[in-house]
Amino acid sequence: MKRILAACLVGVLLLAVFGCGKKEQETVEIEPEPIPYTGDSLLPPTMKVYEIELAGEVKNILPDQAHEFLGASAFTYRAYDFVGMSSTGYIVEGVPVSVEIAQFPTIEDAYGFFARHQRFGVQLGTVGAESFESGDTLYFTTAEYV
Repeated sequence: MKRILAACLVGVLLLAVFGCGKKEQETVEIEPEPIPYTGDSLLPPTMKVYEIELAGEVKNILPDQAHEFLGASAFTYRAYDFVGMSSTGYIVEGVPVSVEIAQFPTIEDAYGFFARHQRFGVQLGTVGAESFESGDTLYFTTAEYV
């Protein structure tokens, strides 16, 4: 019995000595693939049936242009790693409407950006995954978009 215990102890010690040997590990940094911006594809064209008319061209803003076009609010967009944003206007049943769609790399980033704009106690709506109104502005999120 003592021989079996001694053999086991020697085996464990050998594993500890040889298993803890330091090997040089090669570190390879892999550059992540950029996420393509697709937010502008969600904007509807002119639709006569619903009296929606595209009032201007779609302006796409990518992260490297954020500060130029968004000013101080660019910090908030970049804090959530936004992929891009599209901005345009419509005439809906004779009323001018501004639309902005921001795309984020993950649903969690999009929701974080969305939630940052909510005020405590705001009534939630049913548009998208979650929505709320602030003044005459409707904010909503769905998937990676706000």
